[in-house]
Amino acid sequence: MSTPKALVEALLMKSILGEELIDTKFHLFSGRSIPTRSVTRLQALSVNDVVLASRSDFFAELLSKVESSDSTFIDFDDDSALEDNALDDYGYASDSDLEDEEEEQASQTQANDEAIVTEDTRSKVDSTADDPIQTSQPHGTMPTSAPIQCKPRFVHCRNILVRDTAFRTWKALILYLYTDKIAFSRLKSQGQPRVDVEASKASTSWPCSPKSMYRLACKVGLDGVRDRAFSAMRGSLNEENIPA
Repeated sequence: MSTPKALVEALLMKSILGEELIDTKFHLFSGRSIPTRSVTRLQALSVNDVVLASRSDFFAELLSKVESSDSTFIDFDDDSALEDNALDDYGYASDSDLEDEEEEQASQTQANDEAIVTEDTRSKVDSTADDPIQTSQPHGTMPTSAPIQCKPRFVHCRNILVRDTAFRTWKALILYLYTDKIAFSRLKSQGQPRVDVEASKASTSWPCSPKSMYRLACKVGLDGVRDRAFSAMRGSLNEENIPA
């Protein structure tokens, strides 16, 4: 199999030539609503088929078929009907990488507060537009040209819904296939919020639950990742989080 470095260099060369890099989009749920017993927040990950097929026999087979025989992978064209699925249908209700609804609402509240502050600041700036003193240009200056507007390019790719894996776990797996790097979050039983672990190195790693990755690695046949996830779980166990 090709090395991650060689594959990434090949992608860089394709991007320089203006060639399309995205072949498939995997869609996965990242949230879990306990009151409604459903998975929520469908998110997408864009991948290059050549990279994944070169790194994994499982993905080579999955991406070579028009439609997978595995019921946990569903090809679709319109995601409007996939926003909420029953937690029982998801197939892995205890997934540690699914964010509970309460955690999501706290993050959303913070994001909304930041948006309100930004909007308030923008309103203050816009209010000066009615002041001729503020908006008049200094004598002798040239008016600035309007920014160049580029129309978004439509990219045709295959869309696959992954039913039994959380977005966070799949994202960490994709990063491993691209870079050979993987990071694990602390177990919830250790007490430290997972979001703090992820934020520490957000630009260089996408941590996931070792329990969730162990399960996924067994499914896709990546023994090296499976062993590393198992080691992470074993190293996280102590007398405080092992049931008596």
